[in-house]
Amino acid sequence: MSITTALPVRAIVASSHKYYHTTLLEEFGSVIPYRGTLDLLTLDKGVISGYYRGADGTDAPVVVHGGLDKQHIWLDIADGGTLHVVGKVANDGSIFARAWYDDNNTYYTFKAKLVDQL
Repeated sequence: MSITTALPVRAIVASSHKYYHTTLLEEFGSVIPYRGTLDLLTLDKGVISGYYRGADGTDAPVVVHGGLDKQHIWLDIADGGTLHVVGKVANDGSIFARAWYDDNNTYYTFKAKLVDQL
């Protein structure tokens, strides 16, 4: 009798790599938006991973995790405190959302415009 050992088979997973220019504007506060970029990879199951970078280029890339279900999207951008982003993806690929940090009651309008490259 012989025993066959099965090796795990890695599934081929379709993915989508997208780039965005972002703005984050306090809903009740400063009229000057925080600007940055997103570099996101979305797997076929809607799992999102990637990086956020501030537009001024002085900050190190920040890890982003999230999910996508049809046009509904959520992102967690961890930069010491986690910025939660919840919103929708428009027909042109842009993201319109509301955002907030864990540690305060400040809410933001988050917009991300899809671009060809960063």
